[in-house]
Amino acid sequence: MEGKNITIDINDIIIRYGQEVKNIIRSYVRDDYAVEDIFQETCLKLVVNIHNFEKRASIKTWFTKIAINNARDYLKSAYCKRVVPVIEHDENVRIIDDVYENIENDFERKMIRGIVRKLPNKYREIIIFVYYKGYSVVESSKKLKIAEGTARSRLKRAKDIIKREIEENYKNEMV
Repeated sequence: MEGKNITIDINDIIIRYGQEVKNIIRSYVRDDYAVEDIFQETCLKLVVNIHNFEKRASIKTWFTKIAINNARDYLKSAYCKRVVPVIEHDENVRIIDDVYENIENDFERKMIRGIVRKLPNKYREIIIFVYYKGYSVVESSKKLKIAEGTARSRLKRAKDIIKREIEENYKNEMV
């Protein structure tokens, strides 16, 4: 009975989020045939790996992440490098970077919030003032009663830590 519910849920997931996932794949890969192939592969991975879904993120986020990874793998593949002209490939890489940066989802926000919470207090404070409260670095330095240079230095270090942690989280998920 449980297997049947998972199948129904998977069908519902594909129906509910499929077009959006295809659009995300299309933003990475301009070839409609490749988009269809990558989407089918994504759906297959969803079905095969549904038992690994840990509910740390929404199912939509997980489905999207599978699609993004598949699109990236396709762009790195020898086949794609042989078939796609270098100029078009470079354009796709730029588009991928832009799209990936603009994709905001629950998983990423939760992950970043978790990383920020774990930062040492002096780094967490500057991140909160600049990114969550919207103060400039100068305003933040005054509110925190620290030198502007110190605020800039702490902000850079905090961003470096956050970036490193995000990369580590994604590296661990890809394994």
